[in-house]
Amino acid sequence: VQRKVHRPLHICFCSHEMATEINVSNPKLKRTLLRFQAKIAEGDYYEAHQTLRTIANRNVRSKSYGDAIDLLYHGAQILLQSSQPATGSDLTSYLIDVYNESDTKVTTESKARLIQLISLFDPQEPSLKHVGVEAVNWSINHGECQYGDGDIHNALGQKFVECDSL
Repeated sequence: VQRKVHRPLHICFCSHEMATEINVSNPKLKRTLLRFQAKIAEGDYYEAHQTLRTIANRNVRSKSYGDAIDLLYHGAQILLQSSQPATGSDLTSYLIDVYNESDTKVTTESKARLIQLISLFDPQEPSLKHVGVEAVNWSINHGECQYGDGDIHNALGQKFVECDSL
C-alpha cells in the first residue's frame, strides 16, 4: 500500500532576472524549450511565442495534456521573466484553458505552477486581473473549495496589495 505524502507548498518567488530552470522529463520537450529560450534571448519574442503556442496546440489536439502543460508553464515563465507580459499572460491563460479541458484537479503541483506565474506578473499589468479570475474559476470548478483555492487567492491578494492603483 502506497501512502500519500503530504508536503508543504513551496513556491519560489524568484527574481525576474533569474534564469528559468527547465525541468521536464520528455527530451523532445526539453529541446523545444531550449530553442524557445534561445529565441527569447535573441529578442525574437513573437516568433518564440507563436511557435510554442502551435506546438502546445498540437499536444492538446492529441490529448498530450501533460506535455502541453509543461510547455505552456515553462514558456509563460520565461516570457514573464523576460518582461513580456502580454505573451506571458497569453500562455498563462492558455495553461488554465488546458487545465480546464484536461479536467486537471487542484493539486499542490497544479496550483504551484499558477502561483509561480502569478508571482512573476508586474502588479500593474492589466491582464493580471483576467488571469486571476480564470485561475480562481478553475480552482472552484476543479478543487474542493466553494470560493476557490485559498493559496491562489493569497497569491493574487499579495500582487494586488503591491499595486498602488487599487
